[in-house]
Amino acid sequence: MSQQRATRAFHPRQVPLLPPSLDDWLPGGHPARFAADLVDEVLDLSQVLADCTDPHSRIMKNSDGAYTQAYSAQAVGDEANQVITAADVTTNASDALNYTTMLDQSHANTRSHPKQALVDAGYCSETNLEAARDRRLAFGADTFMATGRLAHAEQVPPAPRGRIPKTRL
Repeated sequence: MSQQRATRAFHPRQVPLLPPSLDDWLPGGHPARFAADLVDEVLDLSQVLADCTDPHSRIMKNSDGAYTQAYSAQAVGDEANQVITAADVTTNASDALNYTTMLDQSHANTRSHPKQALVDAGYCSETNLEAARDRRLAFGADTFMATGRLAHAEQVPPAPRGRIPKTRL
């Protein structure tokens, strides 16, 4: 069930809820003025703010639907040997842009093409479906790519039981 967010129209001449300055809002000896002065003059917040202002990261939507300053990390692993064969960190919010480059990086590192690739729906695009077909023809590599996602708490329906009907053969 999706949740609707209430929004209000913006009017340029609308009076703001709070004044833009503490001087317009608080009397001279108010404790909030002391706290504001303390933060401005005494506390060194550079380490805290540095984590939020990384110039190389991007604003991306996370799994909760909120926006956060982040990177996108990708990895290719060899299931049999339990080793990572390729890894990259990008500022692309979409995983779809990394499908071919990650498999090519794995090939460059191991000198062999993966026999199988299992990727989630974030990689599904027309370009990647065509690239998966081309990899199958060129290298015999099978790609198992999810084409959709389940909604939160949605269950996969059970597989049908019994014989396959003759009409489906």
